[in-house]
Amino acid sequence: MKIKQVKFNPGKKSSFIFSAFIVIFFTGLQTPALRCQTTPAKKINYDTNYIETFPQTLTTRLYSSIKYTHFNFINTQKNKTLFYNNNSNYILGVGVTYSLLTINIGLNFNFVNHDDDRYGPSEYLDLQTHIFSRKVSIDLYIQWYDGFFIVNPDQAVAGWDHPNRFPQRPDIKTYNFGYNIQYLFNSKKFSYPASYIHNEYQKKSAGTWVIGSNSFFMIVEGDSAINRPGSDPEDLFGSKAFHRTDMLNIGISGGYYYTLVIAKHIFLSLGLAIGPGMGFSWLDYDETGRSEKTGLTLGMNGLLRSSAGYNGRKIFVGISLLHQMVWNQLPVENIWEFYSTGNLRVNFVYRFKLKKPIKFLDPGIWEK
Repeated sequence: MKIKQVKFNPGKKSSFIFSAFIVIFFTGLQTPALRCQTTPAKKINYDTNYIETFPQTLTTRLYSSIKYTHFNFINTQKNKTLFYNNNSNYILGVGVTYSLLTINIGLNFNFVNHDDDRYGPSEYLDLQTHIFSRKVSIDLYIQWYDGFFIVNPDQAVAGWDHPNRFPQRPDIKTYNFGYNIQYLFNSKKFSYPASYIHNEYQKKSAGTWVIGSNSFFMIVEGDSAINRPGSDPEDLFGSKAFHRTDMLNIGISGGYYYTLVIAKHIFLSLGLAIGPGMGFSWLDYDETGRSEKTGLTLGMNGLLRSSAGYNGRKIFVGISLLHQMVWNQLPVENIWEFYSTGNLRVNFVYRFKLKKPIKFLDPGIWEK
């Protein structure tokens, strides 16, 4: 798998939405090689019986991660699904956190990623920012993926008889621009940073209700029809063959997140926020070259966060998952598009107490 720069031309109807997300995104940045995260500069009260922070401590980490993007076309009447996935590869990296700043540097090593014959090649540019303050979390995305394979050929491709190889579509590309923001109601007892950037310690079990808003704009396009993978083109979508979908979803969400602490240091954190959205979708057809749009429809969105492992005052070992989901109805009767993206990571963390603080990153200087 290669990572390369992208020339993006979404088309006239997408240019305004694309520009808006560019402005939103560059308040922070995460690339496959570099990630910066911030926590609030101003001191915020928290319950020391539940949360312990580590001022003047350098948090170092080794990690492995998998970034991925999926999209499905679902026929609710026939109960059939066409499921595309990119060839997700492992990234190995190192990182540090001190006070306001987190930097992670990760690289793709070919010796652990050698399955292109089975799944096909994929290239990507995946820029993410995940900001965890005491009361608010913000997730920002700019993503481009090139090269997909069909996950369920036994259901979607008639006559497929290659058990060691999946149908590949190297021509299919996806673009995703979006944000998700959440407010935590019990921030005095519940810590996001303890599970995800490892500069705090959740001492006792605690949970919090969350409420938030989000917006995503997604494009899927191919050189030929993306809804006709097999010999029966009318099975899933009737006679309409399309080579591009554009999907806009603006929504709200609410849910609950909880961290269970066992024997002081073993933890399991899990939560889901889900809610309705306003959806709008376009299809570009192959045969006629025309476009069709839904108008305003009901959509859905969801965000799953989970983490588990060991967290002590010096050592953290754990696994975490962030999984963002969006559903929209397409301008074809009974057909929905489901888009999801996420990041699965394994972290090995050690914290060093510094003899002197790094003054320009010390939150205390902003209070003077």
